[in-house]
Amino acid sequence: MSLQGADRVLGGRYRLIREIARGGMAVVWEAHDDLLDRRVAIKLLHPQFAVDPEFLERFRREARAAARLSHPNIVSIYDVGDDAEAHTPFIVMEFVAGGNLKDRIRQAAPLADDEIRSVGAAVASTLEYAHRRGLIHRDVKPQNVLLGEDGRPRLTDFGIAQAVSSTGLTRTGAVMGSVQYLAPELVRGRPATPQSDLYGLGAVLYEMATGRVPFQGETDLATALAHVEDLPTTPRALNVRLAPDLERTILRALAKSPDDRCHTAAEMAAELREARPVTAAAPARGQADGPTQRIVTVPAPPPPPPVKRRATPVVPATGNARRTARPRQPRGAGAGLLVLLLALAGVLVALGAGFFGLATLSREPPPTPVPTPRPTTAATGVPKPAVAPSATPAPSATPEPSATVEPSPSPVPPTPSPVPPSPTPAPQATPTVRAIAVPQLRGKTLAGAQAALQAAGLTAMVRGVNANVDKDVVTDQMPDVNTTLPPGGTVTILVGTGLTTVPEVANLPRDQALKLLQTDSFRVTLRDRRDQNIPAGFAIETVPKAGAVVPRGSAVELAISTGR
Repeated sequence: MSLQGADRVLGGRYRLIREIARGGMAVVWEAHDDLLDRRVAIKLLHPQFAVDPEFLERFRREARAAARLSHPNIVSIYDVGDDAEAHTPFIVMEFVAGGNLKDRIRQAAPLADDEIRSVGAAVASTLEYAHRRGLIHRDVKPQNVLLGEDGRPRLTDFGIAQAVSSTGLTRTGAVMGSVQYLAPELVRGRPATPQSDLYGLGAVLYEMATGRVPFQGETDLATALAHVEDLPTTPRALNVRLAPDLERTILRALAKSPDDRCHTAAEMAAELREARPVTAAAPARGQADGPTQRIVTVPAPPPPPPVKRRATPVVPATGNARRTARPRQPRGAGAGLLVLLLALAGVLVALGAGFFGLATLSREPPPTPVPTPRPTTAATGVPKPAVAPSATPAPSATPEPSATVEPSPSPVPPTPSPVPPSPTPAPQATPTVRAIAVPQLRGKTLAGAQAALQAAGLTAMVRGVNANVDKDVVTDQMPDVNTTLPPGGTVTILVGTGLTTVPEVANLPRDQALKLLQTDSFRVTLRDRRDQNIPAGFAIETVPKAGAVVPRGSAVELAISTGR
């Protein structure tokens, strides 16, 4: 039986009409409830999630918990069922006409600040409501924010991610399909907290503001590692119209540590609501009032104004005033003072020139005795002046002219003599060897890693490994990131072959064996088998057998003992 066509009836009442969306976890159909005569949306989980009875029970429990949420921004859940023929669990939800936030981003990003604030605050308030009731969404992304025709955002998929994660199915693609919005702590395998949802919302706001997700690697693994190791490009570098305070809220939500994000979703909603793009204009008004008051009070304290006040009354003053205030001179004195200063400057210039002449003349006499001392030992007191004006260019027969013609070289020897030896440290700069830091390669494709090494001036040695990694995706590197190597140094990179080894699970408890296989991306089918040597509920063996190398994602049959 196939669920691909329309007119298929589930649970005897829900008639499928058309497929609305498809994701890594489920397919969503528009359907008609024949019993209540209304349109509904039905989410059919992929068959790989139906092989584990424990998961099915947990899924129903989480879906029922989500159904108890009653909030105007949460998609209502009407029913939970299991298609008897296809053995596929499904949930029946409120049908929201219109698209989702991802469609809106594709059509119009970057969105206006007001729309980002409005949608973000609504989703944050919705998360706060759920968090207070013990539910963490774990998969906040724009595809899960439905935008109704009334413009009201509605969050969907509460509880499903929690049910999938708790059974070890995260690695099979259920949540990794949303890796662009995955919090760093979830990448590290740590438990989800309310702050994990806030990180996802921060990534959604970032995409609304820029049209891009914060991190996008060549592979899902590279993207996941970027959430842990890299910093996103600042939103205003991609959208200059974004308000600075809104950018701060987005970047705070994307903090690597949960402690650095908002403490609650309510706090984040308040930040989004209260922040206004016009807040920068408010201080301008305060500044306009402040300076007017300062202008009234500032002129009194400084000393210059009193000087002017004393000078001005002198002009209209009477004879008595002339006795008390000699200052008729201030005006003339100012001019006289200026003349005096100019004269003094001239004197100083003249004196400076004279001192310079005296200095040069005082330096001229030493060269005169220079030609006579043939025994160099006699001139021990002045070795450098004797060497600088060496007698080689000038003949010894004309000592006097050489003394008068050589004033130009004479200034060179005295004080600047320490300067010539300065070139000596230059040879030390030559012996430098350029060290190259090894770049980050994990998660890149083989071609991308080789290109990165070539650009850095390093060479690659490639080794394939049968790990749970896609083919030609780098899973490890030696030496590690930021290790320095000489030019042409070799970096060994381990790349996935697209194959993985079936692990040994015999004699393990059923749940432990199932999770181990699912973690290695196998699609597991359970089969009961009687075995008197293995206790009931424990794994007997797998088909293919342990140690077999098969493509990752292959189907594996797990035999579970029923005892005697």
